Amino acid sequence: MQVGRAFALLAFLNSTTALIWRFFISTGEFPPLLTLWGLFGYFTIFANTAIAVVGAAMAFAPHSRMASAPMRHATLVSILGVGLIYSVALRSLADMTGAAALVNHMFHDVAPLLFLLAWLSFDHGELLPRNILTALIFPIFYLIYAMIRGAVTDWYPYWFLDPTTVGVWQFALTVVVLFAVFGAISAAVKGADRLLAGAGNR
Repeated sequence: MQVGRAFALLAFLNSTTALIWRFFISTGEFPPLLTLWGLFGYFTIFANTAIAVVGAAMAFAPHSRMASAPMRHATLVSILGVGLIYSVALRSLADMTGAAALVNHMFHDVAPLLFLLAWLSFDHGELLPRNILTALIFPIFYLIYAMIRGAVTDWYPYWFLDPTTVGVWQFALTVVVLFAVFGAISAAVKGADRLLAGAGNR
């Protein structure tokens, strides 16, 4: 548990630093409120914010509801999904240098690794089968939010979530694939939790 709290603290510090740093980089181009509005169009920002909140709870209040097994599970599923989807669909499109590139690396590469290490180091065996589905609530909420936001502003954060660009059928297929990916990650994490719990009881 102590090792897990240390990794959780590192995950919290990494994501919090990246969020603040990204905000100040962007305020050099846009006003603060417009910067926040722009940043919170991305699932990456939501997932790293979740790490900042849940990671802080794991480090400083490990027995709180925010640090509970379902919250740790849902946060891990979200950030692993971010890392995987970024690597497959977006990394080749990134054209960043300097501080922006470093922050991008902290969001998409360092954050998943640190939170995975924190999750692995915490207690296991409390997840229920239904948590495979409850871990998908966060991505589902984001998709609904992104679609409503896109319909109102005509701006979509990711090219594959823009039905006006890829077409309705391609968009529908993309959504199915994305949730299959998140579902597979959620099930894999649940399975790993059961194995780790069994190993810990031997």
